[in-house]
Amino acid sequence: MDKKGRCFLPRALSLLSKMVSLPPDASFVATEHPMAEGVQALRVHLCAEEIVIMTIDSRTGRLNLRDTGDLAAAGREPQFTVFSEQLNENPQRLVVDLMRLRLMPFKTIIDLAEQKAKYLGLQSFRRRNFQPEELHKLGPSTHGTLYIQLSNFPSHYLVLVITDERFRYALITTRIMSESMYADMIMEDIAWLDFHRIHSEEITVTVHSSRSDMRIGKTQNSDTRIMNDPAMEVIDTGFNLETAVLRELYSYCCARVAFMNVERQFKLRGIPFTHVNPTSGSPVTLELAHIQSSLARSVPALCVQSQDILSGAPAAEAAMPNIRVIPLNWWSEKNAQVVTSVKLKYVQQPMGKTASTSAIIRPSRRIIYDTTQAVVSFLSENVNTCVDEFLEEWARVSKMVVIAREVAQMAKESNWNDVRLLSFDLQTVEFAYAKDYTVSISCQDQLSPLGGNFDLRFSRCGRLHARHDRDHDPEFFNPHGDAEPFLRNILRHGHGRLAPRLNRLVTLLRDTLSIVTVLEDIRQESIRNNIHSVDTFAKAAGWYRLLYIDQRYALDFRLMTGKRVAILDASFSVYEHGGSRNPAVSAEEILGLRPIPHIKDIVTDVVRDAMSSGSVQHGTVAMIDVGVVCLTGNVLELGKRIHQRLISHEIR
Repeated sequence: MDKKGRCFLPRALSLLSKMVSLPPDASFVATEHPMAEGVQALRVHLCAEEIVIMTIDSRTGRLNLRDTGDLAAAGREPQFTVFSEQLNENPQRLVVDLMRLRLMPFKTIIDLAEQKAKYLGLQSFRRRNFQPEELHKLGPSTHGTLYIQLSNFPSHYLVLVITDERFRYALITTRIMSESMYADMIMEDIAWLDFHRIHSEEITVTVHSSRSDMRIGKTQNSDTRIMNDPAMEVIDTGFNLETAVLRELYSYCCARVAFMNVERQFKLRGIPFTHVNPTSGSPVTLELAHIQSSLARSVPALCVQSQDILSGAPAAEAAMPNIRVIPLNWWSEKNAQVVTSVKLKYVQQPMGKTASTSAIIRPSRRIIYDTTQAVVSFLSENVNTCVDEFLEEWARVSKMVVIAREVAQMAKESNWNDVRLLSFDLQTVEFAYAKDYTVSISCQDQLSPLGGNFDLRFSRCGRLHARHDRDHDPEFFNPHGDAEPFLRNILRHGHGRLAPRLNRLVTLLRDTLSIVTVLEDIRQESIRNNIHSVDTFAKAAGWYRLLYIDQRYALDFRLMTGKRVAILDASFSVYEHGGSRNPAVSAEEILGLRPIPHIKDIVTDVVRDAMSSGSVQHGTVAMIDVGVVCLTGNVLELGKRIHQRLISHEIR
């Protein structure tokens, strides 16, 4: 029988070599039986580590088949017994049976890959609801597939395609056909992954070791010693899929999809971009190596020009030319994020009570500011809307930067020595616009077609700043707050021209300060004297009204050009033709106000007395039929005098 085996096995080897066309990794080797010295065995290498050993029983002459290697499974032993029986009945079936045996390992390969995916906590599927014509897109040599769904991007899959020789890796984009009764899926896009190109190096495997030693993510220099070791050689991994390799492939797919989504947003807006390596030439610390993927340094970032992405955006001139866009957290189980970094052209250090002493400050959850480099990083937690979120945050932050810069320059350029910046933290700017009168400015919804909203909070700063409720304490109450709805519109309508609009706002605040202070003094005096028939309110940004005696009479204070103020009978409409009253329609019917009796005589007496006392200079006032026009510096004196006359016996 030993002679029969020595004769049959070489003939079988010769027959298989001539009749079977198998991939390069399948081999036929006649060796000594590992368990019995001197007994010949035919060792057939089918695929990967799947090996079939054929021997002849020296006592009975029967052929025996058994499998060995990493893909061997105890549950397949009965199948090999059946194959052995059929082969002994008809030895000519050797080629057919071996080809059938070759198909069995593919199922085991899928089992092992699926087991590794489950070990990593990945959602995997052996089949998806694809039509046969869709599966043909994966190639004619496909013997099996494993679809691993990307958790952060459910419509994308990492596909392990089993071919005759090895794994092929594909990143596919799917879509469910809404018109299909059975929710059939289609492959909208297929990207084949070159694993070696992704890592920019070969995968080294320890030949003498019992387990593969995948060395991934190392540079060629760091592997010089290993590659020079004669015990090490570079081989084709075939179906040897290590868990670490699968994790890296999955992470790369997540990164690629994140980049695709960001690039898609740029393409839809017609924004050109380039790929850059943000960590090129920089060493990796041990701390960084533990918190990010080993692929993080090989995955590029995106770079766009500020003139492209900020075209038409507010305060675009505040950014330096290059803007970096880097997806983050694609290697972790958390949601992928995108950070957009902008270097500011105008360096304005945060200051005031809301600023931090640290070099890195975080004024909000989505904004990080490096004060030493003047770099603002905008964090978006939704990859699909990161460009919109960046533009919205940029509109807010850039406007605050521009406002802070303009305020810092006003004292010198406009010769306003009492204008000074009090607080700035990228989200809010607070400054004094005159004496101790302050305003705090913040903004929101800056991408709105209407120009967004500005929030202005008026107050006063002083010695007791921290110990008083500034909104209610008269000492810290700023009467400009009553006109806030009108004043905010000055900035709101300055889309694209924020600097001149801010200058106009500050000018208006300074010019109307005398108006609001005299009206507030009158209101406080009326409260102290228990006179409740006086009220003050704003009609517009430069128009204030003093209302008397059950709202029957009123005085209007209107800001004019050249730092002039008109104090008028409110029943007189400045929009009437020729500035005269219409006798056919009474003012009371039109405005609900009665003309102030003898208003011309009252104003004449007030102006004469003020000039006599020297509080008002000649040539600084002009009397008209329904009031007086004076400089802003005379409003306090003339306003109080006219008010005193009106609440005395002149009004009956």
